[in-house]
Amino acid sequence: MFNNLLAGCPVPKASAVRKHLPALDSVDNSLALNCIQSLFADLDEDRFYVNYELRGVAKYLIGNGFADGGIPSSNIEFLAFTKTPIGMLKDGYGLFPDKDKKAIAISDAKPYDAMLTLDGLYRHLRNSIAHGQFAEVKRKSASNGKREPFLYFQDTNAKGQISARMFLSYKRIKLIGELPN
Repeated sequence: MFNNLLAGCPVPKASAVRKHLPALDSVDNSLALNCIQSLFADLDEDRFYVNYELRGVAKYLIGNGFADGGIPSSNIEFLAFTKTPIGMLKDGYGLFPDKDKKAIAISDAKPYDAMLTLDGLYRHLRNSIAHGQFAEVKRKSASNGKREPFLYFQDTNAKGQISARMFLSYKRIKLIGELPN
């Protein structure tokens, strides 16, 4: 099954913050990749954007008209967020014990790309809720014309720079909550 630590899922009385964890016996990036694909396969490619850098997310938000910070008026879901920082592979997961975390390159992290993406998704959702940067809105469904609930999430770093914006249906939130753990 999928390890909650790898997914960044909050688990009661479990935290990796400021703790050195022994290296994982095995890391199967395909589990995280399968989760991402099962959650977002139906979204158009331009509605799911992930980057290691804030400026990449900012560029996406500006280019797609999501930069103003207003809650979208449509019922089209989207996600734009930063992946969990590469340094967390060392600090949080105990990988690369012989490297300084600043020396870990994107190419080194490639085998863990899906894991960092899924971890980032959970981290940003958690931070949005913890810091009160979310809202529920109702939008008309294209399929049945009824008003359906959506959640709008935003996460920022300590400098107030946007690190994530997501507009998700309750149906998708339920899928996220049902991932194996």
